[in-house]
Amino acid sequence: MIALDGNPADMATIVAAACAAAVRPARRSAAASALPHFDMRWVIVDFMNGLLIVPFCLLIGSVFSSALLQSAVTLNRGLFAEAGFIALAFVMRELFGPDRGPFLSQAA
Repeated sequence: MIALDGNPADMATIVAAACAAAVRPARRSAAASALPHFDMRWVIVDFMNGLLIVPFCLLIGSVFSSALLQSAVTLNRGLFAEAGFIALAFVMRELFGPDRGPFLSQAA
């Protein structure tokens, strides 16, 4: 039997990312959509978004426990850096994208 001796937060991050990448194809196949069930571009985007779930949950949990914040930042620097980069890219897109956000495009 294989012993799982990795960091639990890293393992949970990969599992969450894999689950997030599987949701869109599963929803499309369940809805019998005309869209392709498996589109690699969306799978990659969904996987990258799924990588953010655990680090962001750890950040939210750090409000309640400073020990959680300390262990999360110490053990997951790379994941927090990636989460920060993707979050920054999302915010920059919302601020400076072609329609400048979801609500401003509907105001016209």
